[in-house]
Amino acid sequence: MVEADREIYPWYEEPRWFAEVFKKDPTVGLQILGHHSLPGTRTYFRHSYASLRINGFEYACLGRDGSFRYGQKNWPLDPALCPPGELVAALVQMFERLAESGGDSRAIPVWADATFRPEVAAFIRYAAENHQPEHWLESKLLLEVPALCETYESGCSQVVVGYVGKRGWKFIDMLVLDRRHREVVVFELKVPKADGSAVTQVAAYAQWVADNKERLLSPAYGYFPNVEQPSEFRVAVAFVASTFATNFMDYVRMHLAGLSTRKFVVNGEWRKGIKVQEMPLL
Repeated sequence: MVEADREIYPWYEEPRWFAEVFKKDPTVGLQILGHHSLPGTRTYFRHSYASLRINGFEYACLGRDGSFRYGQKNWPLDPALCPPGELVAALVQMFERLAESGGDSRAIPVWADATFRPEVAAFIRYAAENHQPEHWLESKLLLEVPALCETYESGCSQVVVGYVGKRGWKFIDMLVLDRRHREVVVFELKVPKADGSAVTQVAAYAQWVADNKERLLSPAYGYFPNVEQPSEFRVAVAFVASTFATNFMDYVRMHLAGLSTRKFVVNGEWRKGIKVQEMPLL
């Protein structure tokens, strides 16, 4: 893990990102993004790029240098061979099929090959195999933060907490602020099951949040820009999963003693329509 003062990156909303990246004329960046961001997509703004995603899966990104890339870093696409509109429509259909099958992707390759041009079909096969269910769930939960609990107000996702050698960047799935602005909740999402490894991971993330709480709540960093820094502040943790391992609470008692902990169960068919219910800690 890198040193604490180098771990935290600002959280960007669209206006701030374009104002910093395209300082002379932010409308230039807006025009680029507007041209490529199609219905059904969502943009995540990071320090070095803006990521265009469908259900958490990146299909394009805009760099701070103004460069635009279709596909992913290890699978770039030529817009002439793989038109953006056709690609986005294909991805939307792919996720609809995955929702109907409960995430079973085995039928996707045959369907994609029979439906789309070869370049699009190849990327759809790749997306079906490599999309991350947690990112899909996260994209849904971000729209439902107040529905998770009446005390929750807003949230942000994929918060960088450091770089760990060959394992790459580490991210907190979601950070959620309560309505009183006195508590920041570290959310860990697991599909389908949360086990002891999720608990030890969250324990490390909670410590990182505690160590960086002043900056996380500072308007300069943009995570919660409309919040005045409170005099009292605490870190809490929460888990969202379809099922929990039988020894899950043993790990909670061992690694999260003293931390407010909540457990939410998401319905097995969350891809079709999400339902989340808080469960007692037993």
